[in-house]
Amino acid sequence: MPVRELFVQEQVLPRTYMDVLASGLGQAWVEWEPETLKQEIHRVWNIDPSVTVFEKIMALQTLLKTDLFWDAILPFEKTVHAFNDLHVDPDLVQAAHPREIAFGVTAALDLRLKKDFVNDVEEYIRACHREFGVLVYHPVLSFAQPQYEGFRKQIAGFVGKMLGVGKEPPEKIDHENAIEVQYMNAWDVRMYVEERLQRGRDISSAALKE
Repeated sequence: MPVRELFVQEQVLPRTYMDVLASGLGQAWVEWEPETLKQEIHRVWNIDPSVTVFEKIMALQTLLKTDLFWDAILPFEKTVHAFNDLHVDPDLVQAAHPREIAFGVTAALDLRLKKDFVNDVEEYIRACHREFGVLVYHPVLSFAQPQYEGFRKQIAGFVGKMLGVGKEPPEKIDHENAIEVQYMNAWDVRMYVEERLQRGRDISSAALKE
């Protein structure tokens, strides 16, 4: 895969764009206006980035030069959407799925040192998990994991132990069984992150070998 095709390819890791842009344009690209950046990408690689790729690059730029990802709900949410190749609507609040949040935070921590999220962002993360019915968070989101009481505490405990063993959930689950449902939910998040990371590495390796 030629490097230029990265600009129209989904599932490319944000770090890959950071490295490619720095190599081809220099570190100054982080400060450029969107139109200037588009023009320079076209000049160097003779290709126009797709809408979703350019939204990812803009989210990457914001992450590299500001702390908004950690400090405000909307920039956090929009960065998560962009890093997952989802269209970014700046005027609409769209709850991100826990698997998208886990991948977005994982990708962000590959680019910058970890810092604390403000309480509003942590509560947004918890609200998204409640919205999608996920009790046990991905390890990268452990800072936001609630401490449950009663029945939920028992379920979370069982699910945590099962995840520690690493046993795949059954193909068919009993949707009346809360432990099986929650294990499937937690497993789905972990597999999504692992598969996206591996796919991104494969794409990067193929492109940078050219």
